Amino acid sequence: MHNIDKNTNFNCLLGEELIQLCIGQYQVQLKFHINTTISTECKLHLIRPDNSLIEIYSDNANSTKNLVCLLGEKITEIKTNYQDELSLMFSNHHKLIIFGTNKNFESFEIWHKDQQLLLV
Repeated sequence: MHNIDKNTNFNCLLGEELIQLCIGQYQVQLKFHINTTISTECKLHLIRPDNSLIEIYSDNANSTKNLVCLLGEKITEIKTNYQDELSLMFSNHHKLIIFGTNKNFESFEIWHKDQQLLLV
């Protein structure tokens, strides 16, 4: 729906520890230690340290259960293509790529300290 603004600074997410994973019927929320939440309603890729890929859809609880491996892990690196893709590297060497695949609705959003950081 929206592209990622080139002026968005993601450094506030570095070092954030994933403390809760909320799986809903249509949405997944990743809740981090210092009042940060990433809500997804889109396609995600989880890339394991051996480079194997798991395709995940926020509205499919059977696939979202694969995100459990990220609990207790910290964000160590953030990359974006400044269009519709956000990539998070975690301390256990798993990479989570979030895609802005919804054309008519929001795909994902990030809230940090009660302020919306990103809406795609």
